[in-house]
Amino acid sequence: MIIKGFKAFYRDMKNNYGVKYEEGRTYYVKNAPKFGLNGNGFHLCKNIEDTFRFINDSKPQVAKVIAKGKIVEGRDDYNSYFNMYASTVIKIEHILSREEITDEICKRSVYGVIRAIIYGYDFTEEEIEIIRKKFKYNKSLEKNIDYYINGNKDAFSIQKRKMLKR
Repeated sequence: MIIKGFKAFYRDMKNNYGVKYEEGRTYYVKNAPKFGLNGNGFHLCKNIEDTFRFINDSKPQVAKVIAKGKIVEGRDDYNSYFNMYASTVIKIEHILSREEITDEICKRSVYGVIRAIIYGYDFTEEEIEIIRKKFKYNKSLEKNIDYYINGNKDAFSIQKRKMLKR
């Protein structure tokens, strides 16, 4: 089985455990892949925006990766986390530029962009403008930009008040 996806790293291409990765290299682990506190293997996501949940960095490096070997799928229905994988083999195919990251996010639905915003990816003002134009100033997108990026704590309050009046 082969899975193509994305993996996020800190700005120095290190993972959460301090291991540094390099473009073009392939990495291996011996034990079976699994998720959880005692997880094992190389973790990746099918959707680029999901990678931002796993790295505590607002401007992470993101790579296109290929997973091989033994692969297991992780799923968290409660938090709507899907298309996560752990594998015994991973190849760091290409480290994406900021422009490529924005392009990849914009290939998805407006919901994918909103998830990237909620997960803390730090878009520049230029990138936000590109996203706004691509999704024709979508109301839900605008509220999430206003709340999560601009810090407007009242961004959702009008909608909340309307719901309470019903």
